[in-house]
Amino acid sequence: MKGELRLRLPPLSTLHAQSEVDWAWWQQGRVLSHGRGALSVLAVRHPAAITRACLDVQDLILLDLLLPPLTGRRLEVAMQAEIESLLLEDVAEVAFAHGPQDRDGRVAVAWLGREAVQQVALLFAALGLKLQGLYPTPLLLPLQGNQPTLQACGDHLLVRTSRDRGWVQWLGQGQQGVAVQQLRARLGDDDQATWHWLGAAPSGWPVDDAVPELPHEQQWSGPLPSWSLPLPSQQKRTPWLAMGLGVAAAVLVGLGLQVQTWQWAAQTQTLQHDMQQETRQRLPGVGEVVDPVVQARRAVEAGAAKPISAPDVQRLAATALQAVPEWAGAVALMEYHPGELQLQLDPALGPPADTPRLERWQQALQAHGLTLTDRGNGRLRVSANGPG
Repeated sequence: MKGELRLRLPPLSTLHAQSEVDWAWWQQGRVLSHGRGALSVLAVRHPAAITRACLDVQDLILLDLLLPPLTGRRLEVAMQAEIESLLLEDVAEVAFAHGPQDRDGRVAVAWLGREAVQQVALLFAALGLKLQGLYPTPLLLPLQGNQPTLQACGDHLLVRTSRDRGWVQWLGQGQQGVAVQQLRARLGDDDQATWHWLGAAPSGWPVDDAVPELPHEQQWSGPLPSWSLPLPSQQKRTPWLAMGLGVAAAVLVGLGLQVQTWQWAAQTQTLQHDMQQETRQRLPGVGEVVDPVVQARRAVEAGAAKPISAPDVQRLAATALQAVPEWAGAVALMEYHPGELQLQLDPALGPPADTPRLERWQQALQAHGLTLTDRGNGRLRVSANGPG
């Protein structure tokens, strides 16, 4: 019986064929083997394996959006409009996906730059791995009944509450009490910790001794969510009939070429010149162009080992909006400067100055490692390095 390979990717800025990844060989609902190794080695060990991967928390943008009860195309349009209001770039450059809408109207949404998704897909295709899903980080964690599963991951906490829902929470330094209160408020659990820990809990966090700790190797063994980031469509195999028609067309073209050979010969020099110019424009690192096709192929192959970039501005904006969900759709203007966002709130939201609401926003952002400064007239500054 066939199995599948499940991976937790490193940051996309460091991902290439020799990258070390945490992996598990998963079959019939259980992990048969697991470890850490290079992608290229896994591709040799499991050739043409069905592969499912989850993103590193540094690349993850995962939010809950509150939308009216819609279905089908209307939900997609409303979703795209909300995401477009949060982006600082063209929505066409972003690959996004969402889970089903809850009874309260909330929808889990994740997105990533379309170019980054394409580069990941190309890398896996070059290695011979069949990438079937690219998931938000928490959505491969195991589930134990109706209780959420938590896993500490560096400065973040991964939370999975159901098959299609989960989030990432900033732990902060020395702010365990605030982080615990925020987690309980979001889970609707005000009395006691009713969650499972996968691996050890962070220092200072409540642990129920009656709830067994889940072993680390189970971090990939959860049920697959019903949604993932969209992957580039794979080319379908050519039917035999289409291949036959293609051969017949090629014969006809060949006969025509006998008549038009002299015309093509005259165009060869012009075509070669155009290809050289195109190669110089698209690949400025190539010096003298001798064979455009070979040189372009080599440049592309060399680029496959380069880091996959992802914009930091999206991560800062998403973290701020995750900490203060009520800003979604209420930001009239957003400007980015290195290390900070400057926001102009919609006047309908009212002035935040000297109000309990401003203090609540500051506490929520502080728990995510950010600082909020009121600049007056509905303008706010969100900074990762203090108010400055």
